[in-house]
Amino acid sequence: MDTWPAWDETREWSKRWVSWLLTTIINDWRTERVSRDFFAKLQDRRFNRQQVWTAITSPESYIGRYWYAGNRVGFWHPRSRLFIAWKPNGLYSSSRIMTGFYYHSDGVAYMQKFVPFREIRGPKR
Repeated sequence: MDTWPAWDETREWSKRWVSWLLTTIINDWRTERVSRDFFAKLQDRRFNRQQVWTAITSPESYIGRYWYAGNRVGFWHPRSRLFIAWKPNGLYSSSRIMTGFYYHSDGVAYMQKFVPFREIRGPKR
């Protein structure tokens, strides 16, 4: 499955697309497919690899799609307040984790500022 899913009419993406997304971002993280300065940001912004892993794999994380100079998927882990942004494959670049930062307010509200916004998965408790 190498094509990006189209926006749909339902509140959340299908389990199949969420599974594809999670498999892809986990693979990107394990192979360190990240932006050029991601590890510097990790150090400067005082979060660690385990926190990134938790944000992208936790069922508590809210996942949304938004536009920020291209398609982005945000992972907002409300307990830690860590936000991780991922970029899917593009015409001239491969997918990769772009940035991470603590967002002391609501990470969902942050994503909603960048339209079009679409919820992919709400937190599972």
